[in-house]
Amino acid sequence: MECALCQNKICLKGIECDKFYGINSKTENIKHYLESDLDTRILNTSSKISKNISRIEEVSSYIDFMGIKVVGIGFCKGLQKEGEILHNYLTNKGVECHSVICGHASIDNEDLNLRKKNKDVFEVSCNPYGQATIMNNLKTELNIALGFCIGHDILFSKYSEVPVTTLVVKDRVHRHCPTIGFMSK
Repeated sequence: MECALCQNKICLKGIECDKFYGINSKTENIKHYLESDLDTRILNTSSKISKNISRIEEVSSYIDFMGIKVVGIGFCKGLQKEGEILHNYLTNKGVECHSVICGHASIDNEDLNLRKKNKDVFEVSCNPYGQATIMNNLKTELNIALGFCIGHDILFSKYSEVPVTTLVVKDRVHRHCPTIGFMSK
């Protein structure tokens, strides 16, 4: 599939693209949503949220519409202040909030045979598996990824037992706005 390169995008006009035949049909997708209450609720909730608000307001509205009571925030040590602000913001909105920093288990990079800048100094390793496991044990209903490194975001999503939404994507060069990197090319 090369939807990004398609000039017609007939699918956006109500016509099923023939490149999907035998792979993922319109009928198959409709059946999926009609048989999955949660997925249907997620789509329905998304359609109710105003598109003229900030991402944090979208997340907050989503939490309200879905009736979510317990939220987990997995965050990078480089976004500690943002993690604190988000935690307080959601708590002030009446949400039970649990936040876990990436280095919470105090694992040295050396313990995992990872590269170290200085062998003689403790270098905390990120632990997205541990973050997700803690969230699972705390029975969160939605997890928020805040500024994870590439790969760490993948592991956090993989091991979370509930849906994960990303609030901030780490991009140290473009102030956490990765689209700048390829839009300027």
